[in-house]
Amino acid sequence: MTNKVLLIPTPAAAIRASGLTHIDFADGYSGQADRTYVDAEQAARAVFADPPHVVRCLMALRNGIVAPFGLRASVDFSDRESCRSSGK
Repeated sequence: MTNKVLLIPTPAAAIRASGLTHIDFADGYSGQADRTYVDAEQAARAVFADPPHVVRCLMALRNGIVAPFGLRASVDFSDRESCRSSGK
């Protein structure tokens, strides 16, 4: 089985739960993966923890551009795993 992601209509319940009166930017996706993930964080790690080289370069460029404005750099998943395994 190969991983698949499909664009689906945004669930009406998700739009109602947002609390915004006018939404014109909502979207929804449904995905199938080769394995089952325990939670959303585990799935995110599988997708984002080891991005392609070009994505790492673009993120480094983005972080350099936003740093002078005091914006936070992108999240590094590797530090969270070490905290979890050390019991912090």
